[in-house]
Amino acid sequence: MAQSDARSILMFHGIGTPLGEMEDGEENYWIDWEMFDSVVEYCAKLPAQADRFTFDDGNLSDVEAARRMRRHGIGGYFFVLVGRIGKPGYLDADNIQELMSLGMEIGLHGRDHRDWRKVDDATLASEIDLAAEELEAICGRRIDTLSIPFGAYDKRVWSYLERSKLNRIYTSDRGVSPEGSRFVRRNSVTKWQSLSDLR
Repeated sequence: MAQSDARSILMFHGIGTPLGEMEDGEENYWIDWEMFDSVVEYCAKLPAQADRFTFDDGNLSDVEAARRMRRHGIGGYFFVLVGRIGKPGYLDADNIQELMSLGMEIGLHGRDHRDWRKVDDATLASEIDLAAEELEAICGRRIDTLSIPFGAYDKRVWSYLERSKLNRIYTSDRGVSPEGSRFVRRNSVTKWQSLSDLR
């Protein structure tokens, strides 16, 4: 793969101070605004920004992140947990509409942030297909992108996603992916990293 054909995608979770409850270890994926602004300013100078920035979980900090990205001409994908919409610390329907008005793309992160390897087929359908329909009703458009909760999948989950109507599926597998890949690797940004690490 030629270097010019590969893309490195960043995965964020929360920025600033968490407002809702956090799962074990989640605090490691929250970075401060100074770090985020540094990454935005650095990446704004790079080519091909369309989906270099992705956000999981639908945290309320996504709105301010999108505003700051917009000022630098950067777009991104925001993957929402349908079951948390409107809960304290998370996006509500108006926030999602604002993200779209800022030129951001909305994708699905499932319903309840569950490990899909450990659920039955009916729950998997609820987490993916039915949750996508609910998010489509809020967005007023088709939802065709998804990020896998915890980056956790097995052969059954992978096969389900391969058969789905989703155009792009984002994993948490580190590395780069060719331009136009349906399954896209991402690189987590954590509070332990510096801008030089990301460079």
